[in-house]
Amino acid sequence: MFVLFHEEVTYDYIYKEVVFRFKLLIVAVCCRLATERDAAERDSREKETKILNQSRELEELQNRLADAERVNQQQQTELSELMSSKDDVGKNVSLCGFNFSVSKYCV
Repeated sequence: MFVLFHEEVTYDYIYKEVVFRFKLLIVAVCCRLATERDAAERDSREKETKILNQSRELEELQNRLADAERVNQQQQTELSELMSSKDDVGKNVSLCGFNFSVSKYCV
């Protein structure tokens, strides 16, 4: 009878130890998965922030480009108007260079 009781206690002890180790393993795996999940979420937030910053920078650069193109177009229009205008003598004045069609010696 003592032998049966001892075997039952031993079996119960081994069973509890196996269950305990299994629970420890589950906890360890859960902790590892939670750490990986947190790292993935952090990485995702960093990438999203980077994308938002780059999108904002792209929008600013596009606005600056549009403004520069608008100013360039205005200046081209003004230059074309000046090129087509005539001076008092009736001669065309060239603005694109150092040579003017009106002589500096004319009085």
